[in-house]
Amino acid sequence: MIDSSEYLFHIEAYTPETIPMARLAAYMDQIAELLDEKAAVHFVRLDAGSTKLVHRIEREAVPKIERRLRAIDQGVAPKEVLRAYQRINRLLREDNAEGGYYDQTGNNIITFPGATRVRPEFNLVIERGQLDGEIIKIGGKRAEVPVVVRDGTRELSGIVADRVIAKDLAHHLFDRVRLFGVGRWRRNEMTDWELQSFRVERFEIPDPSGLSATLARLQAVPGTNWGNDAYDAVIALRREELN
Repeated sequence: MIDSSEYLFHIEAYTPETIPMARLAAYMDQIAELLDEKAAVHFVRLDAGSTKLVHRIEREAVPKIERRLRAIDQGVAPKEVLRAYQRINRLLREDNAEGGYYDQTGNNIITFPGATRVRPEFNLVIERGQLDGEIIKIGGKRAEVPVVVRDGTRELSGIVADRVIAKDLAHHLFDRVRLFGVGRWRRNEMTDWELQSFRVERFEIPDPSGLSATLARLQAVPGTNWGNDAYDAVIALRREELN
């Protein structure tokens, strides 16, 4: 038998008999993302008293998982952990409920305020700026043509250009470009700035002898550990600094 401890996620809504299967699956999916150690977490049962999702965590994974959960209360959790935490709170708000995560002794490790939390007003900023990325889609019959740009692993939509600029941009499909214009940005619950819309006023093609060439030279230095994903890693770091 696997040496493990039982933990419980309590949803102050529904009962095991009334919770829709799809809704239960959504909660289970986000709890798995929050805990991360997916191979070490095993579903056991649903207990009554609202809905109590009981699961086993293999002993070796317990310290790491509990550190992840404590880091949320301390405000030092990695962004992927905070995002899963916020998605669970969003589900609870939609169900007009709150929740809690409990260890094997009944201690509440972390609270999910859900519907009891007063949602803050998030800032909206309209400012002139720039976007860097690879054009992956462009086209449309409107006067302002939609453009989609990939920046690392993100796809940025809500970008538009007039037909003259869009025609020139079409020659650079799947190329990296730098777009200049006016954007609308909103700070989300994770305090990240999310692009709402961006109107392109002009663009330029980044100098290929710039960052890519510099990274290539660094990769050639003996003893360095710059992999093929170095460009995306540097772009991600730059984005972190801007946030």
